[in-house]
Amino acid sequence: MFKEELKEKFKDIFGIEKVTYDSVSESQEQGCLFVVIERSKNTIKEGKAVAMVYGSASIFAPTGKIPYGFFSKSINSASNELTRDLFFTDIESSNQGMRDLIELGFSFVYLYRGQYDPDIGELTSINLTIEEE
Repeated sequence: MFKEELKEKFKDIFGIEKVTYDSVSESQEQGCLFVVIERSKNTIKEGKAVAMVYGSASIFAPTGKIPYGFFSKSINSASNELTRDLFFTDIESSNQGMRDLIELGFSFVYLYRGQYDPDIGELTSINLTIEEE
């Protein structure tokens, strides 16, 4: 419902090419923003979907590659269009990772509004074509 839109917002705000909802692996992939949705309060009524999404995000990088203040600068320089429905907290929270890696992150609340258009109708037939080699 809201995941693709949120992913695109984070890409635009932070200039990070890869944003994922996957779990962080032991390799702690660098240059990828890992997003965790902690909870979501959803309402669907009269063809509209509204959600209040709580979550956190983090990125792994070599010590010194992403400077402290990276997230704050990116948020402040982003357009109001991108950030008007996002509220950020715990900005620049950091943890020392393995070896020379650090983890920088933030928490957020995302207020989503969108159209809700489930498929309408009933499946009555399927055409299946099998090609043999």
